[in-house]
Amino acid sequence: MLERLQTDRIIIGAKQSLRAIREGRAVFVVIADDAEDKVRGPVYDACRARGLTPSPEKLTMAQLGAIYGVKRAAVVVTTGV
Repeated sequence: MLERLQTDRIIIGAKQSLRAIREGRAVFVVIADDAEDKVRGPVYDACRARGLTPSPEKLTMAQLGAIYGVKRAAVVVTTGV
C-alpha cells in the first residue's frame, strides 16, 4: 500500500490532510506512529467519519518524510484525488 505514496498525488501535513479527508478527497492516509495524540486524534476521527481506515503501517515521522523524498519529518501523509 505504501507504493501509493510514491505514485499518487500527495498531501503533506495534518491540517491539509484533515481538509482533504473532510472534503472527501482523501483516499489513503498514513499517520506517523510517533505523532502527538493531539494531532493523531482529530485525523483518526475525521477518517472514521468518512469511512476511511488509516494505513496500519507503523512508520515514524522521519520515515514518512524519507518515503516521499522531503528532508523533514511528516506527521500525516494523504493521497487524494
